[in-house]
Amino acid sequence: MLLTDAVQYLAQALYVGVFGVTLAHATRRPTRASFEVALLFGAAALIVLLGVLGAVLGTAQGRPWSSSARLAAQLA
Repeated sequence: MLLTDAVQYLAQALYVGVFGVTLAHATRRPTRASFEVALLFGAAALIVLLGVLGAVLGTAQGRPWSSSARLAAQLA
């Protein structure tokens, strides 16, 4: 594994971790702003998880539905 791969995995883990923290905050103190922040990081975490899932299953290349699902998550 190269250093760039490690940094990429760390950044992806941070997005998922920040989503978890913001979701917990939104459930403890339900305000509109906290839910919007949780949705923002939730979209980023969804993109990360779809990318990881595609890489694990080997569907990242050549499957139109997987790239379409990632594109829809990015545009949301």
